[in-house]
Amino acid sequence: MKTDREYPPFDRSTRDGYVVRAKEVAPGARLKCVGEIKAGDTVSEPLARATCMQIMTGAAIPPGADAIVMIEHTQREGDVVRFERAVQAGQNIVPRGSEAAAGQTL
Repeated sequence: MKTDREYPPFDRSTRDGYVVRAKEVAPGARLKCVGEIKAGDTVSEPLARATCMQIMTGAAIPPGADAIVMIEHTQREGDVVRFERAVQAGQNIVPRGSEAAAGQTL
């Protein structure tokens, strides 16, 4: 049997937390949370600079974002999220097509 598409078909989160641009996060950094992404949501709008979005495990990563900070490493005060740790690009993300390529025999 051959796959009909890449799997996963999009970059996806492996953790509940906040999707960010890694270069904007350091211990003590604060970003405005501008929304929430749930598994199954369609994501097309890029993540704006100096913002984050709450994200659930399995949800698609918005364009422009490159890391997930686990919720356990944050403090939320209204719509502002304070980050307790730095994060690296690619952290807590499964890249598109990393588990199976389109047309791959399984």
